[in-house]
Amino acid sequence: EGMVLSAILTYTAALERKETRGTQKREDYPARDDHNWLKWIILKQDASGKPKVVHAEIPFDRYHFPPHHS
Repeated sequence: EGMVLSAILTYTAALERKETRGTQKREDYPARDDHNWLKWIILKQDASGKPKVVHAEIPFDRYHFPPHHS
């Protein structure tokens, strides 16, 4: 069950991100898009038990070595 849940959450987050980033390659969105997608994608369970997608800004000031962004 854990592996199936992990696959569902990974797939849901990958579909949400409309860009190519890291190991995620999308033919329909072939370029990295920091302007729109340099953020966290958080999945939460809604009342029906399905994953709900939430976007959150990355708090760069909290990291000693912040990720590179353009």
